[in-house]
Amino acid sequence: MGAVGAVIGTLAVVVALLVMLLLRVEAAYKFFSGEPVDQRRTMPWMRSLRDERTEFIVEKRKLSGFEKTLIAVVVFGVGAFELWFFFFAGSSIGSS
Repeated sequence: MGAVGAVIGTLAVVVALLVMLLLRVEAAYKFFSGEPVDQRRTMPWMRSLRDERTEFIVEKRKLSGFEKTLIAVVVFGVGAFELWFFFFAGSSIGSS
C-alpha cells in the first residue's frame, strides 16, 4: 500500500505543479497580448441562477490560453490512445 500511496501523492503534486505552471503561462500570455488580467474568476456553476432567470442572454467569451491548452492536451491524449488501441495494441481475443 505504500507504493500506491507514493504514486497517488506524486500524481497529486505533479498535477498541482502543472496547474500552477499553466496559470503562470496564461498570465504571461495575457500580459504580452494586452488582454485584461482578471484577478478573480467566477466559475459558471458558482454563479447565482437569479441573475439568469429574466435574461436568457448567453454571454460569449473567448477561450483563455489555459482552456485552449487543456483542450489541446485532451485531444492529443485521446488521439494517441486511439492510435495505440487500433494499430499497435493487437488483439486480445484468442491469445491465450
